[in-house]
Amino acid sequence: MKYRIIFALILLLIVWAKPSQALACSPGLPIDKAIVTQDGKYTLVVLQSSPENYPVNQNIRDKYSQSGLYSEANPSSPLWTVDLQNFLFLSLNVKIYPSSNGKYLVIVSRSNGVTFFENGKKTKQYELAYFRATIPLGSCATDWFNNASLNSSGHLVVETADNKNYEFDISSGQLNINLSAVPAYIWLFGIFVVVGALLVLHLNSKRLNKGV
Repeated sequence: MKYRIIFALILLLIVWAKPSQALACSPGLPIDKAIVTQDGKYTLVVLQSSPENYPVNQNIRDKYSQSGLYSEANPSSPLWTVDLQNFLFLSLNVKIYPSSNGKYLVIVSRSNGVTFFENGKKTKQYELAYFRATIPLGSCATDWFNNASLNSSGHLVVETADNKNYEFDISSGQLNINLSAVPAYIWLFGIFVVVGALLVLHLNSKRLNKGV
């Protein structure tokens, strides 16, 4: 009995000491979403598929019939549809960005990494394994990013948990190389290779000169 009480106290202490981590690891409820593009011309609608089991947003459902992208000029019929059910269960930790031209979509998820769509079809995905080096030791695997946003160029910028920025082209999903995101050991290895190559060239040059 004494050991059970001690074990329970230890668990309570862990939860009390790291409440934010416990929240980050807990999935949210699947919810209905309506996200308007920056220019206000389009609305991305995501309707969760189990309205009998989870709360719904009736205002959204009264206006839109299914998940997809809608033009504000014609909200009765989607320009394209998309299935995003895999992203809804971490609704508290998902960033969804439709492009201003209504063609592209990118989702940053703590459970699925970074995923790109074109006209509702998935085109590219960077899974969590790609960002594994950014996850703080002892943290949940879902703690890999701090923030995500679209910059003035329309590119997606993701700030990882180790305070590095990754910039993606939202149309192609291409990662723009960010030198600050390159680990220090890679820089050291590169410097070592360059110095070694220069040293070899120097020694070869001296041997050639002696031979002459």
